[in-house]
Amino acid sequence: MQSGVEKSQYGQLPKQILSRHGFEGCLASLDLSGESTNLISDAVVPSSLVESGCDMYANLHPGKKCTHDLCSNHGTCVQQWNSYTCDCDMTSFIGPTCNEEAAAYEFGAGRGIITYTFPPNQRPEMKRDTVALGFVTSVNDAVLLRIESASSNDYLEIEIVEGNVFAVYNMGTNDHPIGEVGVKVNDNQYHVVRFTRTGPNSTLQVDDYNLQSNHPSGMAQRGLSYGYHRDASFAFIISWQSWQRLWCFSVMGKVSVTNYGM
Repeated sequence: MQSGVEKSQYGQLPKQILSRHGFEGCLASLDLSGESTNLISDAVVPSSLVESGCDMYANLHPGKKCTHDLCSNHGTCVQQWNSYTCDCDMTSFIGPTCNEEAAAYEFGAGRGIITYTFPPNQRPEMKRDTVALGFVTSVNDAVLLRIESASSNDYLEIEIVEGNVFAVYNMGTNDHPIGEVGVKVNDNQYHVVRFTRTGPNSTLQVDDYNLQSNHPSGMAQRGLSYGYHRDASFAFIISWQSWQRLWCFSVMGKVSVTNYGM
């Protein structure tokens, strides 16, 4: 047999082979000495239990296969052998299918601040950022999120400018903006902003609108640092310092959970 042995031969297997069960699952792209092998047409002993493709399990277990609409709000479906899970990172939602509102903070007209300290073993990596946050607001100008370095002037800032979302980051030389000028977000509707940065390169997306990208030239792959507009009201700030702190500042509106990863 191509991918196993007969049950009657299990007792003859070397002791180093611990498995005493046949393989069950999908096997693809089998390459033997540089040649592709067709497990069905090239099989020495054909088997009716072997089929082309990986649809057999889905037919036997309907409802347990990933489809495009199983996970909400841009959640990613992760196929398991007998089930699936939804990866809700970069959605600002939680729950089995990414359709439940996560932790949210609502600010009125008054001022306020929330401070969070990152545990020592969870301090962010500076070479790459992945950030997602959801918010509802009616203000024209505000800072949604800020990340700054304690050892330099590098920073990352996501803000609302005249109702549009922009991100600005500085890695030691110049400020590099990226934004979505075609979408107003100060309409008291729920919006999700997704931002990624790898070295000097970045992307930004608001809701389901087109992905914006920025690729500055002539910059080294360094960590980031930040500065912020002193006259802007703060909606949400993340600040990494020697003890790793996260700050929330008041702005009229509601800020949902922020996914921040490396």
